[in-house]
Amino acid sequence: MEVQLGTFLKTIIERTHKEPIDSIVLMEQEVTRCPEQIRVMVQHLIPRDALLATFLLKARFIKGHPEVETCGVNITDGKINFFYNEDFIKQFSPSQLLFIIVHEFYHIARLHLDRSARRKLDSGLYNIAGDMIINEDILRDLSTVAGISLEMPVDKKKGPGLRMDKKYAAKHKDPKLWTTESLYQFLAKGKKTKPQKPPNKKDLLTPGRVVRIGKAEDYGIIEKVNKDQTYEVKHISPEEARKRLKVA
Repeated sequence: MEVQLGTFLKTIIERTHKEPIDSIVLMEQEVTRCPEQIRVMVQHLIPRDALLATFLLKARFIKGHPEVETCGVNITDGKINFFYNEDFIKQFSPSQLLFIIVHEFYHIARLHLDRSARRKLDSGLYNIAGDMIINEDILRDLSTVAGISLEMPVDKKKGPGLRMDKKYAAKHKDPKLWTTESLYQFLAKGKKTKPQKPPNKKDLLTPGRVVRIGKAEDYGIIEKVNKDQTYEVKHISPEEARKRLKVA
């Protein structure tokens, strides 16, 4: 059984770590020991749920990453990273903490990071869709894991986890018909975007910026911006301009 579980996790990792799958950067000094609350949970899971235990045993734990206020996972260098905010996980009971662990495992098992990256989707919005789908699936299909009743965690600051409300049910009466991608598209259609103001022309005149001179393929780099908003340019070749602009 251990070989099968190890192979299952290895397959997931191999399918995801070859591509950049998350904006969160792992720094070596951030890796910490498994937090005590989760260490106790691992000991409970080992004889009762080997898959979740293996998931936690193979994870690198990163405390207090500036981009993670709660908990999160990704895969880098072929290893699972479990990001956590210590104050966040301390507030929960074993039932709620296990809910979080199962939730994060589902993100890995369902290749959410890989799927959003390969499709070049908005990772934040895709994560919201994934959170909703996962929470509904856990609440519907899992009442207990390893003898512990699962309970939806309620953060003191942010409230309960994300769930799908009635407007989603109107689209699909059976919640099982939703996929993370279809829910993402549904959320994207209703997402309000703030109108972007065009940049002030003078703000574009900064040293180091590549500019086009005239109508021909004549390019230059701004070297100096004068007080009267004129600027001095050093000519460069079209090839160098494309390289600097990262244009194929």
